[in-house]
Amino acid sequence: MRNASAGPTPRHQRRRVPARTRLLPIPTEGESRWTSGCAGRFGSLGRPTGTAPWLEGTVVPGADEVRGRRERDKLTIAEVCADLDISRRTFYEWRAKGRAPRCITLPNGSLRVRRSEYHRWLASREEAA
Repeated sequence: MRNASAGPTPRHQRRRVPARTRLLPIPTEGESRWTSGCAGRFGSLGRPTGTAPWLEGTVVPGADEVRGRRERDKLTIAEVCADLDISRRTFYEWRAKGRAPRCITLPNGSLRVRRSEYHRWLASREEAA
C-alpha cells in the first residue's frame, strides 16, 4: 500500500483501462463495431435534441432568400458597368474624378453601390445633360 503523503500516483503506474472496454458496448450480430454505440440502439442521446419548444412553427428564411434581399439593395461594380455599358476602367476613372455614384467599400476591399444612390446619381446626370 502506498503512503498517502507520497502524492498522486505517477502516470506510468496507473491502471490503464483498454479503450474498447471503456464506453462502447459489444456489437450484436450483424451490427458494425462503428455503429454499435449510436443513439438509435439505446433510445436517446442523454441530451435534448430537435427544435426548442418556443421555436416550433417559426419559419426562418433560407440563405438564398436573405442573400437575395441583401443583394437587391446593393449593386456590384460589374452590374453598374453593365447597366451603363461602360468598362470597369471608365468607372474607376469617373470615381477618381468624383463623377461616379458614391460607393461602399466592403472589408474585403470590393465596392458596392446602393441601388437608391445609383438611381439618384442617374437622375442628377439627366438633369446635368
